Amino acid sequence: MLKKVSLLAASLMLAACSAIAVSNHLPMSPLTDLTASRVDPASNGTQNATQTVPSVTVLPEPQCQGEIPASLKATLGEYRLAKESDFVASIRAYERENPGQRTTCSIFTADFNEDKQKDYALLLVNPKNNNFRFLIAISQSSGQFDSAVVKDFSHLPDSSEGTIYTAISFKPSGELGPAAREYSPLKSGTSEQQIFKAKPAIELWKALPTDSAGVPQYLEIGTLAYCSNAFYFVNGKLKTFGVCD
Repeated sequence: MLKKVSLLAASLMLAACSAIAVSNHLPMSPLTDLTASRVDPASNGTQNATQTVPSVTVLPEPQCQGEIPASLKATLGEYRLAKESDFVASIRAYERENPGQRTTCSIFTADFNEDKQKDYALLLVNPKNNNFRFLIAISQSSGQFDSAVVKDFSHLPDSSEGTIYTAISFKPSGELGPAAREYSPLKSGTSEQQIFKAKPAIELWKALPTDSAGVPQYLEIGTLAYCSNAFYFVNGKLKTFGVCD
């Protein structure tokens, strides 16, 4: 009898080891998370067998910082996402002094053109020449992206305190954002203002005054943030307006 029990125990241990060996060698996909487990109902609540159940992992909804999808990243060439250290000193100082206002953001995600796909607004830097770029990339059904807005900026000559002299911010649906500013062309109570309020939008600072190359002559926060442009979509078409005050 003791011999039969020993043989049975050995068989069970061998089966358990085989099961563990198989689960440790499952093929792993970069878009698959193999962490779910299932308890056998016949085990009276004791987990005696674990089965991995694949679940799709998607990129998070980045607001301010985040990751770029591979298909979008492949289109950026030498450009990369901006980092806090890329911004000029006055913008970085303003963010530190006003922690509730993010001025060194480089990526926002929303369904800007309302086609139920994730789109991206990016602030990018070319580390080879220190030029930078504002980009709104619209997702296509093929998984690729089209550039709806591309604005290129020249680098600051002889700057050792950062490169970027603009900033982007995200206006969610239901908020007025730049349309609430005193000199906004979208006047209070108009249908144009209500339409804008209902849409997600991106606000981009526009520095004034600038030289002939578009580079700002002053780097104080008041001149860098004096004007801004808003970008949004209505019925799939890009709309924009500017406001200075």
